[in-house]
Amino acid sequence: MSGRDDFLKPPRQITVEKLTWRPDSACGPVLDHLDCILEEGCFYGIIGPNGSGKTSLIRHLLRLIRVEEGEVRIDGINISRFRRKELARLLSYVPQKIETGIRFTVEETVMMGRNPHIRTFGYPDRKDREEVIAAMKSTGIGDMAAKSMSVLSGGETQRVLLARSVAQGCPWLFLDEPVSNLDIYHQFMMMDMLRDLNRREGKTIVCVLHDINLASMYCDRILVIEKGQVAAMGETSDVLTPSLLEGVYGVSFRVAEASGEGTRMLVPIPGSARYRGEEHRGESLCGDPKKA
Repeated sequence: MSGRDDFLKPPRQITVEKLTWRPDSACGPVLDHLDCILEEGCFYGIIGPNGSGKTSLIRHLLRLIRVEEGEVRIDGINISRFRRKELARLLSYVPQKIETGIRFTVEETVMMGRNPHIRTFGYPDRKDREEVIAAMKSTGIGDMAAKSMSVLSGGETQRVLLARSVAQGCPWLFLDEPVSNLDIYHQFMMMDMLRDLNRREGKTIVCVLHDINLASMYCDRILVIEKGQVAAMGETSDVLTPSLLEGVYGVSFRVAEASGEGTRMLVPIPGSARYRGEEHRGESLCGDPKKA
């Protein structure tokens, strides 16, 4: 048995303790002594105001940003001890966007998800090709294999990025606002795919969302980030309450039940937005606010 077998076991838990991050020494913390525990098998929605630290959190969990203060552990092992390829076999990532003008084909892009499984200077084998074909089929892009990425619509691009992540074969999947630029049809298509990955394949989904009602409909646990800290975390129905949301977003909400559907909707009340002024995070001005 290899001495690093523990680094390739599907994670049961990711623990974050006192995670603090300042993108610039002149700025206040984007993440401020943040604590949370994520458990396998759940569909997590991460919500919160712009600049609250949602993207910064998941980028630390993926070690795309080095942990400088605090700790991130995977089943008790500090994330800094994992090799890059080991992490890439456990945690996959669908970013908010990719650079436009990419000249790779759809199939080539999805095949990139197999890189953690291919030896250095090696080539994809039969299993890699089978995984890519299966991933494209499951995300509805099987007929787009030869298309150039540069000609795809926003919805098509997001499905390709999801297929790449599925082909990677990781038990945990992280997504940063995967539906933010999609129309309603493609939003629900994407969220349905994620729910299927969670329920049918047992993948743990950790998804940053701006739409509170999508989070309410699809996620079984919610993590609310405010000013770089966890404002609330728990079962969706327990966390997404009008009083909590008003405190976090500064807007009043009411609960509406969709007739015959059993769907609980959280409806913002027009005219209720409070001017937050200095309550907003000034540190987001120190650099690109999208990074927070």
